[in-house]
Amino acid sequence: SFFRWSLASFLYGSPPFWTFFIFSPELSGACFHRLGNKTRMPLAALQSEAFAAACERHKLPEGSRKFAYGTSGIRAPADTLDGVVFRVGILAALRAQKVGQNVGLVLTASHNPSRDNGFKLVDATGEMLPQAWEPHATKLANAQDTSAIAIAVDEICEAEGLTFSSDPEKCRFAVLVARDTRPSGVGLTQTAIDGATSVGQKSVDLGEMSTPEAHYCVRESNQNPSLSPAELSGSYLNRLVSGFNELWWGDAPPVSGMPTVGVAVDCANGIGAKVLERLKPKVAQALTLDLFNNDTAKAEALNLRCGADYVQKEKLAPAECPEQKGRHMASLDGDADRVVMFQTKKFSEGSEFALVDGDAMLVLLCTFLKRQLDVLGLAAPVVSMGAVQTAYANGASTQYLRDTLKVTVDCVATGVKHLHHKAQDYDIGVYFEANGHGTVLFSSRFLETLSGLQAPGRSPPLKPAQLLALKRLQGAAKLLHPTVGDAVADLLMVEAALRCLKWHILQWTSLYTDRPSRQLKVVVPNPQLIKTVPDETKAIAPEGLQPRIDVCVAQYSNARAFVRPSGTEPGVRIYAEAATQAEADLLSADIKHVLEETIV
Repeated sequence: SFFRWSLASFLYGSPPFWTFFIFSPELSGACFHRLGNKTRMPLAALQSEAFAAACERHKLPEGSRKFAYGTSGIRAPADTLDGVVFRVGILAALRAQKVGQNVGLVLTASHNPSRDNGFKLVDATGEMLPQAWEPHATKLANAQDTSAIAIAVDEICEAEGLTFSSDPEKCRFAVLVARDTRPSGVGLTQTAIDGATSVGQKSVDLGEMSTPEAHYCVRESNQNPSLSPAELSGSYLNRLVSGFNELWWGDAPPVSGMPTVGVAVDCANGIGAKVLERLKPKVAQALTLDLFNNDTAKAEALNLRCGADYVQKEKLAPAECPEQKGRHMASLDGDADRVVMFQTKKFSEGSEFALVDGDAMLVLLCTFLKRQLDVLGLAAPVVSMGAVQTAYANGASTQYLRDTLKVTVDCVATGVKHLHHKAQDYDIGVYFEANGHGTVLFSSRFLETLSGLQAPGRSPPLKPAQLLALKRLQGAAKLLHPTVGDAVADLLMVEAALRCLKWHILQWTSLYTDRPSRQLKVVVPNPQLIKTVPDETKAIAPEGLQPRIDVCVAQYSNARAFVRPSGTEPGVRIYAEAATQAEADLLSADIKHVLEETIV
């Protein structure tokens, strides 16, 4: 191709850059595709010298691994991501054109160490990128050079029926880019913007934000297009405070001088610290928030022996944890989309550490919501409510939900997108992963039902207890994040639910006893060889793996276990449950040995 272009240069003088596409079958095939008997150019920007130069500046590393876009986007060492983020910036521009609204790109690696980074795409609704677009993201992320990028863009445009406008003045929508506190996020933000602008799309740098705040801001930017980035961020915080106050105070205004609930919060030295610093004075009449592990300037401290992932998986208190008897304790993860509670001294006599994870929060919120529905006479079948878990949920929590609360429970594949999708089947869909990532979805039908209860002239009028229950449900719907898990919103909801139920934390943690469990991650050569049934509780490939796991499980009391390839990192994850912690540890070690022998 270059030879043909050079020959044209020699014969006819130096031709304009676009003639390279005429003499290059690869790029001409990328930039022109057929519609019936007509050929059109879907993306004029692909012919420009600026586009080619941008691609040259943002190359993939030599010998880079194949990237796969999954539930948590893509994560990798930050110094390998420049080329990938550039390409996904292009994809975000394509998605914005497809939906005709703003979309988002969040730069974060969640609970990974500071040296890593990653990204998640946010759709116009504030939800995650639709699954149908995940193969597009994977294809473009692995496009090796300018020609491959052009071909991938053309194929995506053809598959999605896109006629791309490259005139920024005609675009009323943009790619909104946010990042957590990782130092690499600043440069990668510009890289993402370079990707979007290389194909003519406008971009907006939202600055540092938690992942749920970024999701909210994308959604809100489409509902209220006149808001600036600062106003979008303020709207997020105001919604949290307004919903929390409705739950905590009911119809009464906040009262000064009342005793407050003390909560010590491990911020994982991440972005959650900055969100909570803004929130603290706005909820100070109800909660005293004492933040620790909140040094966002010390990059290497991010998620280092702290944060929700560390506390939940290791079942240990985070580093720098204060000894504060009588205070509730919580731990956020690095991008503040998940939270767990814990105590350094067990609530009753016994061990030194007690974990209150996403399973327990699911049980608490289902209890709270069910009681409000009962007061209003909106129990099933008038209003449907369901709890959604994954195979990682502790079996004791599932049994309590089904047998004691009589709540419908669904088990789905790991990944928030699967829980979120299933929760949408209910008027009230409550979902939490054991790691503390979750929220509650309220259907428009249910919210209209609540509004109808307040209709003027309604007969009979609501009693005071019913009015309070109504106010609480409306407050919860306002507080809880409508599209993704939000550690800050969930923490406020937990504290409000405990107060409304008049429960001490001991009453909550005594509802059921977790079955001992252990989680491990095993690095094996080919983790994707493992295939599972839809809810991931059984392996169906490679042949012979599940029977060997079953043999291991049969050796222990009240045991279960499963394996699955990680969706975010190279490796296989193991979950084991048994009657005692020693047996759970031994079972997980046995299965690790099986994997090391089987997956080669």
